[in-house]
Amino acid sequence: MMRHYHCPVNAVDCPSYTDEGHPCRCLLNNPYEECDDFYFHWGDDVEPHEFTDYDWNPCQTCCHGGDETLEDVSCCNCCEVGEFYRPDPEIIEKDW
Repeated sequence: MMRHYHCPVNAVDCPSYTDEGHPCRCLLNNPYEECDDFYFHWGDDVEPHEFTDYDWNPCQTCCHGGDETLEDVSCCNCCEVGEFYRPDPEIIEKDW
């Protein structure tokens, strides 16, 4: 599962808001520190674990989830960096 933040105000006009892959997701690295609306919603007395969600598995919505070679997933940042994609080594050996 991947760490992410839900926008508490559903600010669809915000450049850091997206519904791509998972609904009402904030793209900021630390929205509590970087977004006034986020901070206003949560207030002063909050711990990071209270506004951090881990209910998103990017591979469930990834367009490369069924690809079989490393070359096929080379453009997929969540799979390569997040190491969510585990291609079959035998299939990869055949392609190289």
